[in-house]
Amino acid sequence: MSAATLGPKTLADGKIRLVYCPTLKDPTKPTLAELNTGVDLSCRVLKSDFKLSASGSETVDDLAALCDETKPVVYGPSNFEGSLTVFRWYDPNNLGRHDAQGDIAYQTLKVRGTQGYLIKRETGKRYDDAWEAGDEVEVFSILTDNPQAPSETGGYIRRTIPMGVQSGYLDAVVANAA
Repeated sequence: MSAATLGPKTLADGKIRLVYCPTLKDPTKPTLAELNTGVDLSCRVLKSDFKLSASGSETVDDLAALCDETKPVVYGPSNFEGSLTVFRWYDPNNLGRHDAQGDIAYQTLKVRGTQGYLIKRETGKRYDDAWEAGDEVEVFSILTDNPQAPSETGGYIRRTIPMGVQSGYLDAVVANAA
């Protein structure tokens, strides 16, 4: 297939749906029921510093044979990284208290040691399109660290939440059954 016969490329803006689920029965096949009861973080996370993906795998050294003229690269354990900055929302009737619905991302992830799963769909669908069986997703088992205030305090109130990604499932698919 030549470049002339390919359709247009897919723009990334507005295409990431991000949901937190405290548990998943099978992280390689999150179900519609699990995803629809999860906490949707898509409009509560800062785009510019969002990071949730695989990173460079470990390499195993000293595996060259005596006859090798080059040093072979052998990949060991996979690595993943994660960090997100969440916007804060406060109750318009009591500005000293968080807004229960608006601030749900921060309230869900603010405690150091929170465990769960972040499910990321980045396809041609909009972030607010419904989940469907067969959707391609990436699933990450996460452990949160303490929220951190940004060094730049202008703009919206927000907190960065570092995450230790425990494992990643890069080829997961949404399942229909519960």
